Amino acid sequence: MPPQRRFRRRNMEALTAEEARRWCSQGFGSLRVTNEDLLYYKTRRRFGFEVGVPSDFRRIALLCGDLVNFTFGPDFEGGLLWLKGWEFGVTDIVKVGWRTLESIRRAHGNLQSLEIAPAQVFRADEVIDLHAFLLYTMTYEWAGYLLPRNGGFFLDVRASKRIICNAATEEIDEKLFEHLSKWQPARNLES
Repeated sequence: MPPQRRFRRRNMEALTAEEARRWCSQGFGSLRVTNEDLLYYKTRRRFGFEVGVPSDFRRIALLCGDLVNFTFGPDFEGGLLWLKGWEFGVTDIVKVGWRTLESIRRAHGNLQSLEIAPAQVFRADEVIDLHAFLLYTMTYEWAGYLLPRNGGFFLDVRASKRIICNAATEEIDEKLFEHLSKWQPARNLES
């Protein structure tokens, strides 16, 4: 069941951290958000694995493409990318990525800074914009969460050049693991 309709916007919409918490807390079954803004599934068994983020930009773009193809196939209903940390790396270089994402927002009529509204909700027809946000998040080694509205899983993108794939069910976990097999996923999860 998708989150309440009030979060479905006419355009790509920026959300504050509080709005992102509410978005994540509605309609995702066993998905929970802690007071520290950590996401997890409230299930008896944890399903998930990790994938390393390559260093080469083109390979990062390919990995993003594989994630987008799995997540945002014909049944894609939109999703959320919530940036959790972007103060990593060389400040001048980080500003390039920051400016690019804010320019994408401005093209959609949203003037809010990433500092004020670190989350972005994407409609079903905004897959390319989401792909760009994910690509920059991974390239600049920022931390964040990617949640497809209909996927039954979320990605925890870490600043340590890895992605933790968390699934609500074993079936989704196995499908995602198989889909990403060429990226050598590993089951040795850390928190």
